[in-house]
Amino acid sequence: MADPVALVSVVSSGAVALGGLLLSYRSGREQRQHEPGLAYEARVWERKSEALFGVIAAGQLLIDSIQSDDPALVRVVHRVVLELEDVGPVVEAYASGECRTAFGELQHLLSGSYELAPGGQGSLSPQRLP
Repeated sequence: MADPVALVSVVSSGAVALGGLLLSYRSGREQRQHEPGLAYEARVWERKSEALFGVIAAGQLLIDSIQSDDPALVRVVHRVVLELEDVGPVVEAYASGECRTAFGELQHLLSGSYELAPGGQGSLSPQRLP
C-alpha cells in the first residue's frame, strides 16, 4: 500500500500548483479586460479636464472684466457665451450631474444678459444679471 503521507503531499502539491495556474490565468484575463477601460478613462479625463479648464478660464475672464469695470464687458460676455457653447457637449457628456446643472444655469444666465449689435457695440440687460 502507498504511503499516505507521501500521497497527501503529492496530491496537495498538485492542487496548489493547479490552483496557482488557474489564478494566474484568471488574473491575466482580467488585466487584459481592464486595460481598455483604463485607456478609455485616460482619453475621457483628457477631454473632460480640457473642457472644464476652458469653463474655468471663461469664468475667470468674466469675473476679471466685471471687477475691473471693463467698458467692453458686453463683448467679454459674448465671448464667454461662445466659449461655453464650444465646450457644452463635452461637459454634458463627461461632467458630473452637479457640474452639468451649474453649467446649464450659467449658460442660461448669460445667454439673455446682453445684446450685441453688428458693429460690436452692445448693452447688458441688468434684469438678467444678479
